[in-house]
Amino acid sequence: FDQGLYREALAYFRKALNWREAHGKPEEVRIARWCVARGLRTLGQTEKAFKMQKALLAEYEAAGQESGYVYEELAECLLSLDRMQEASRYFALAYEHLSRDAWLAENEPDRLERLKNLGQ
Repeated sequence: FDQGLYREALAYFRKALNWREAHGKPEEVRIARWCVARGLRTLGQTEKAFKMQKALLAEYEAAGQESGYVYEELAECLLSLDRMQEASRYFALAYEHLSRDAWLAENEPDRLERLKNLGQ
């Protein structure tokens, strides 16, 4: 993949996050934070991405909500950090939530199957 392109995308994600923090609703801010953390993981800044996703998890829990996407990213971070035992729990949670998404089921069955397998 093109790291330069991903660095550029991350810069835009950060700008969007700044705007959302100033003007957005809490859910929009959380989504923007997720995008920044996802970009960081892609660029190999896994520890930083993991910390951001853990903070997002705490925000969702405080709001009485859950996010399959946050679970998925936590799992991917842990997998990258060679912490598979911890990752499997989050893969299972990600599968539990994301498998209910009809669009994902139709368009990304391999992704869901991977989550299912890694969550066992």
